[in-house]
Amino acid sequence: EEYIPNEATLYVPYGSKAAYENETGWSTFKNIVEINPIVCEIKDTAVIIEKELSLPISIRNDVGIAGFQCDIYIPEGLTLKTNEKGEYDISLNEERCDDHSIYMRQMPDGAVRIIVMSMSSSAIVGTEGNILTLNLVAGDSIGNYKVEVKNFNASGQKGKLYNANDTTGTVAVYYIPGDVNNDGIVAVNDIVYVVNYLLEDIAPDFHFSAADMDGDGNIFINDVVLLVNKILNMEPNA
Repeated sequence: EEYIPNEATLYVPYGSKAAYENETGWSTFKNIVEINPIVCEIKDTAVIIEKELSLPISIRNDVGIAGFQCDIYIPEGLTLKTNEKGEYDISLNEERCDDHSIYMRQMPDGAVRIIVMSMSSSAIVGTEGNILTLNLVAGDSIGNYKVEVKNFNASGQKGKLYNANDTTGTVAVYYIPGDVNNDGIVAVNDIVYVVNYLLEDIAPDFHFSAADMDGDGNIFINDVVLLVNKILNMEPNA
């Protein structure tokens, strides 16, 4: 009999683990893992400080599903927008969920619980792609913020329960050096913002970090010069 090391893993179709464990030959494997038929994913992305971001959540479902639920965790540093009714601004992909409704509520642990279902048990269309979109606003602190989806459970049209993986996506919040008014470009009006700051006439949307061109934690005339040089594409000199 061929030797199979204990650390070897055999990946098998979902729901077939017991059959493989009891099948001569296959039962030699000590680690038999079912391939999850539903995979949830959030792709890493980036956004400028204090700007809005539409963050898609995708699933690949190798089995037909009629609805699902999950818990979404939004970290401090990102804010989930609300609409005019005060409801969380989370939308369904209508191409995949044309006969489905979404229900949501914040849970005691801070998660937003999502339930997506069809009253007629219609199947979610297709087998992969965006399923939800979170509409977020970045805070004023740069950094990498992790959005998590946990406890993803889905139901087949006949009520069979499936569990998907927990997943995490990183949102990098950043600023553009020199973009003092945070409009996405570095231009002459940013120079005006910095000069006004030095004259102690500080605009409400002034961004200190973007104006601190040399990164020394202070803003002086040299930061204005460095900003002018950047706009003119000049190499810095002493």
